[in-house]
Amino acid sequence: MEAQQVSAKLYVDDASGVTADDFIRAFHSWIQQNELDELLIDVTDYSHVHRGPGVLLIAHDAQYGMDEGEGRLGLLYLKKRDEPGPLADKLRDALSRALTACRLLEQTLDGRIAFRGDEILVRVHNRLIARNDAETLAGARPDIDAVTAALYDGVRPTVEPARDPKQMFSVRVKSSENPSVATLIERLGGKPDAAAARTPLRII
Repeated sequence: MEAQQVSAKLYVDDASGVTADDFIRAFHSWIQQNELDELLIDVTDYSHVHRGPGVLLIAHDAQYGMDEGEGRLGLLYLKKRDEPGPLADKLRDALSRALTACRLLEQTLDGRIAFRGDEILVRVHNRLIARNDAETLAGARPDIDAVTAALYDGVRPTVEPARDPKQMFSVRVKSSENPSVATLIERLGGKPDAAAARTPLRII
């Protein structure tokens, strides 16, 4: 299946020790230190919007945000500018970038936030390419299964589609296993502790 503008959201396990201001300062520190493998531009605060996009880190081709949609806080990565291509490749890239940002945020905030590894919300934001219907799901399922098989290492997750045809194409992946973000990065071939030596952000 061809796809474009894929997003992935991982949910916070516990964020009781952090605030929107902590996310703003963390994201600004990433810009200053060029932490991610893409051009980072600015930080925007929508945390005042009920169940809104939260605090956004704007990149040239994408955005990262501490999204508050659904009434559940999580890190959402969205690729805004890209050409259509195989869904498996787009999904693997979105997950890799989202997981890397989750891990970096855990480290930047010195362990005061943690992310769950047993639930991921995946969306395709281009409705012309991917309508939210059974035909799209059938075409997408082999790619989704291939990527999640690597993520969950033999544990077959459930894939729950959004049923409302007015929504963008969305699936919720759930696993009985709850691996750490670091483990998921490793399973996708990344290095989860490349940032381990960074000095934690000190909020004054």
